[in-house]
Amino acid sequence: MDSEHARILAELLRLHRWAGGDSTSAARVFGLMHGFETALRQESESFGISEETQDLVEDMLDDVENGKQSADGPSIKSRLHAAGVGEVDAGAVMRLCLLQSQFLDLKQATAVPFLA
Repeated sequence: MDSEHARILAELLRLHRWAGGDSTSAARVFGLMHGFETALRQESESFGISEETQDLVEDMLDDVENGKQSADGPSIKSRLHAAGVGEVDAGAVMRLCLLQSQFLDLKQATAVPFLA
């Protein structure tokens, strides 16, 4: 996260805090607003889905599409759980894949629980 994005996020958090909608600490807002590396690093680490998680989910979908893995929902959940991938993150990756026109046949042909 660069300093400009951090300042924008800080301003949004400050406004949200002012409106009473969040318990965001003043220290977090100040750290982001002034570009403290520790605040930037902490924000980057706590946000988003890692490339590793995305690759794990896409590899699993590829295996299902190529018949190397069952398309059964419990089987998919089990594999993702074993890899340490949560359902929310897996669902987000799967939705991104659909938006990128990947694995479209898989959605129509299977009961992949996250693609609903």
